[in-house]
Amino acid sequence: MTKASKAALEASVGKHFDGRLINCMSCGSEGAYLSHDSVVMRTSDDFFPQRPDSHGLHLFTNAVAGLWWGEFMLPDWDMFHSSHSHGAFHAVARAVSGGPVYVSDGIGMHDAAVLRKLVLSDGSVLRADFPGRLSPDVLMADPTQDGVLLKVFNRNQVSGVLALFHAGLGTERLVSHVSLADVPVLPTAPAYVAWAHQLDRLWLCDEEPLVPVELGPAQWEIVSFAPIEQGVAVLGLADKYNSTGAVVSRRWIGASYEVLLRDGGEFLAWVWQKPVEISCEDMQVRYDFDEQTGRLQCHLPCGGPRKVLLSW
Repeated sequence: MTKASKAALEASVGKHFDGRLINCMSCGSEGAYLSHDSVVMRTSDDFFPQRPDSHGLHLFTNAVAGLWWGEFMLPDWDMFHSSHSHGAFHAVARAVSGGPVYVSDGIGMHDAAVLRKLVLSDGSVLRADFPGRLSPDVLMADPTQDGVLLKVFNRNQVSGVLALFHAGLGTERLVSHVSLADVPVLPTAPAYVAWAHQLDRLWLCDEEPLVPVELGPAQWEIVSFAPIEQGVAVLGLADKYNSTGAVVSRRWIGASYEVLLRDGGEFLAWVWQKPVEISCEDMQVRYDFDEQTGRLQCHLPCGGPRKVLLSW
């Protein structure tokens, strides 16, 4: 009966809704083995706004589920309230989840500042490439009980993203270290640059292989990793949680480095030497450059894809 019902459901959704089906409350054997034409699956209990003990567990459950479900289904981390006290906490988790994003705020109660960091100006989500999974050093730990930070990693083409959460109920602050080993799916590259969103700190990973991150209860951090390609590392849009998810392509053209972005915003990169000029859509752009750190940042107009050219 279950097999026949599932087949009929998928056939109906394929005919009437272009295959747009969310498998909710489906983490049983039937959901795993009978989902032939649908891949989106809720992998945790619901979002409970009135239960403080549920938020860290919600994230941990989805990250653990992604280890197995993520091999053949797309884990869906469920909806959340952007205006909730844990709104940004949940939003960062969705940014690294690799899955779809939904919010269930009441009408007129959305937190636009949180939502804008998840999406582009056309409303599309900056999704990572794979299901979010636990970093190796917390694979056998329970961050809700063991006094360690929850760490979830993902990848955007050749770049990486790592989210850290204080998922426990205790009041003590917890410290963990960030390294390239936290994102084991990164491709081999001569060197990487990392940037921490909350700390607003940029560093070279070969010079600082372990960087401490300290978080209090319900706090979070998200770190982007970008490979250095002949003296340039593109960290994407710094005003988005998943900053490198906005990068479409990058390449050298003679003495210039071309970067295609999915939208405008706060462009962030590391460069070995100050460029002579930066242009966007053939218009010269003012930029800031820190000689000590190699940090380069400029504002690009939003409203659609942007082509940036760094010239030396």
